[in-house]
Amino acid sequence: MYEVTGVDLSSWNGTMDFSVTKTKCQYAYIRVGFNNYGKDVRCDYNRQAAIANDFPYGVYWYVKPGLDWRQHADNFARIAAEYPIQLDMVLDVETTMLNQVDTLNWLINLDSRIESLTGRTPMIYTSMGFWNGCVAPNAHFARNRLWVASWTTGPAPSMPAGWSKWTHWQWSADGNKKGAEYGSGPDGDPDMDLNRYCGTAAEFDKLYGTHISDPNQLPSKVRVTANVLNVRATPGGTLVGYVPFGTIFGVTGQANDNTGKRWWKVGSAYIASWYTEIVE
Repeated sequence: MYEVTGVDLSSWNGTMDFSVTKTKCQYAYIRVGFNNYGKDVRCDYNRQAAIANDFPYGVYWYVKPGLDWRQHADNFARIAAEYPIQLDMVLDVETTMLNQVDTLNWLINLDSRIESLTGRTPMIYTSMGFWNGCVAPNAHFARNRLWVASWTTGPAPSMPAGWSKWTHWQWSADGNKKGAEYGSGPDGDPDMDLNRYCGTAAEFDKLYGTHISDPNQLPSKVRVTANVLNVRATPGGTLVGYVPFGTIFGVTGQANDNTGKRWWKVGSAYIASWYTEIVE
């Protein structure tokens, strides 16, 4: 029924084997931190492994209204920027220390600051029970994509007030015993958070600039997302130059290096695909 599926990951999942994960699903959301400042201890490993496996990922921050929303926003923006992101930045909203009105205002302040710092409108992760009970009714967040938590074997999720549609749906989590099946190591949780995308693989690719509908699809143009990107004579080979952030290349081919990583051929040289985004 759902063509595109994914997982969400944190330190609770232990040492992930993405070579297994990518055989089971097509994307991930990775926790990079929580509260005012608490960097997830496995977020660097998870992001590096996702990039190495050409596996699209977004990032999320577990928020706690009542603490300092400025510190939340500033640390989320800083840590998220350490590696290129293909999918959304997400505010994980499932707890609060405030009343309904103050929770709403706190979240609006956080949302607005994230957008001003990054140029991205964050996606909201929440459940109907929490949102309807703890956040004052509002129209502000109708502009944000929704990642809804609704654990059910039913055909659709229970929707929080204020949204008419969802983008991602976490439909299964605690107790499903799917951890190892999706790549968790023996040091990780036995369960796995499982998600669905509301659309086809082609629609996912159009939204996020990915290529999950055809892993061998060759884009015509890509844009550099690293601050400075090395240009090499062969995949992973001799350095022949470098280019700044935002440089756009026409792609004429692709090849893998000896570790299996994907490289774009640009003219007679090569650049690392995981430090680019597809333009067209």
